[in-house]
Amino acid sequence: MTTPDVPDTIPAVRAALPKYRREQFDIEINSATSRNIHAMLIKWMLEARPDADVERAVAELTADEQRAVDAMPRWEFTLVLDRTLTEWDTEPFARLGEDLGDYANGSIGVTWGGTGPSESHCVTHGVSLLDAASRAAQAIHRHTGARAVRIEVDEEHRGDLAGLARVE
Repeated sequence: MTTPDVPDTIPAVRAALPKYRREQFDIEINSATSRNIHAMLIKWMLEARPDADVERAVAELTADEQRAVDAMPRWEFTLVLDRTLTEWDTEPFARLGEDLGDYANGSIGVTWGGTGPSESHCVTHGVSLLDAASRAAQAIHRHTGARAVRIEVDEEHRGDLAGLARVE
């Protein structure tokens, strides 16, 4: 449970901000997705109240988010990218680590150089294979500009792959 005087809801954080920052807050919060809403709220909590109580609340939210991610199934797959990555393209992995700075991404590794398209071996949590692959593909695109064009999975997940194309 967070400390009562720490703004930890969207309306409370907005109210704690100076008036001149509320418009930007509204824009960012209203464009947040389910994947980044926690990080967005934490960013604004820190701006609204940059003190020890907020740091404690942020630690609690981060732990809650990690527990939620860990509760999801873990998927292992390979994404084939639309181009060959260069050593420069892989700099974010060297700087941010295999999760590209977001615990929810899991482990993402990429190949670079060579003659064919690069591949990314991923071990990522998600509610489904599609969710996990989408999360990894978005992270790779955001940090390298490369797009995933194909997914390859082990035999045990072939049934999940077939289900990606089925609309019920």
